Amino acid sequence: MARKSRKNIPEVVSSATVQTEMSRPFRAGLYARISMETEEILERGTIEIQVELMKNFVADTEDISVAEVYKDSDYSGTNFDRPEFVQMMEDIKHGKINCVIVKDLSRLGRNYVETSNYIE
Repeated sequence: MARKSRKNIPEVVSSATVQTEMSRPFRAGLYARISMETEEILERGTIEIQVELMKNFVADTEDISVAEVYKDSDYSGTNFDRPEFVQMMEDIKHGKINCVIVKDLSRLGRNYVETSNYIE
């Protein structure tokens, strides 16, 4: 009997995979922001490094899955009128995400009074 190709066999998602996704109650939005990409900032870290740090954090947890990644480049943290930040807030209102992860709170905002209102 000849061997048959397995290229056209549809991938089956195991019930263990589905169960794993259902057991993760937190659907996280990863938010990264950088004010300006200068030589000094590029040495300290870029948006990609922030996202990588957050993804590593999520990989070490059992109850968080990443639903979306939001990146605002060249936006000040003192202003909350940033395109990806606004989209993230809309996604929270619509239930797409129920958890926000940032590298540190300064990435969320530099106006600490208003930032604490968002945290609350």
